[in-house]
Amino acid sequence: MKKRNSYTNELINFYLEDLGDGDITTESLIDDDVLKTAKIICKENGIVAGIEEISTLCDQRNLEIKWNFSDGDEIKSSDILCNMTGRIKSILSVERVLLNLLGHMCGIATITHDAIQLAKLENPDIIIAGTRKTLPGLRYFEKKAIVLAGGHSHRFNLSEMILIKENHLKITKDINSTIQKIKANLPGQSIEIEIHNKSDLLIAVNAGADTILLDNMNPEQIKSCIEILHSENMRKNVLLEASGNVTLDNIRAYAKTGVDIISMGVLTHSSKILDLSLIVD
Repeated sequence: MKKRNSYTNELINFYLEDLGDGDITTESLIDDDVLKTAKIICKENGIVAGIEEISTLCDQRNLEIKWNFSDGDEIKSSDILCNMTGRIKSILSVERVLLNLLGHMCGIATITHDAIQLAKLENPDIIIAGTRKTLPGLRYFEKKAIVLAGGHSHRFNLSEMILIKENHLKITKDINSTIQKIKANLPGQSIEIEIHNKSDLLIAVNAGADTILLDNMNPEQIKSCIEILHSENMRKNVLLEASGNVTLDNIRAYAKTGVDIISMGVLTHSSKILDLSLIVD
């Protein structure tokens, strides 16, 4: 995963969005110098992700935080994820942003972990990857959560890799000439191309594609594509990626086909936030 130079500005913006013109409830009730401790409790099983980001957020508010787990660890309901100490006004002002971001990243890590565990029952070498189906402004955090759980980021943005998609081919028309144009304009770049039927498979491989994206194909269709490649002694020439409508319910069937990569939009666009609570002692 390509890490951005900094996520600090995003964290500041998240905090300021929630703060508005100030926490009028806390300001009217509590003196400035009141110090307290608090803990974050996990209310369901999951995978930890976001420790670096949450620690930075707390540091911005002069809060000391001590973690009982590391990114990627499994946590269970009632586990105390961390303890923090500092001005209660600071704790309360950052509480919701902290829980929202941490819960979101842990939720993505949890579904990613579950997907990997299921897929590896059928194919120990399978790669589970995310997609660009992320919320604007949150891609860094969402992609990182996938990686922390053992998944692959896939491309972070449009500049990171070449992926020729259906809409490109509607303009360029021909698979072979499209790939050759990329090779001429960007020599040495790995090329992935999206196909939707068996007739385009050998054309793309013969044209020199490095990875074939088998988009919205069911497991039987994917198996048929792989059989064609084996029959032509070309399976080793290319990586195969399955994508489209893959869920936890059917991922084992996709992994069993023999593809190298499964990319899943569900990891980010449909992940459930992990249920966490911040409790002041």
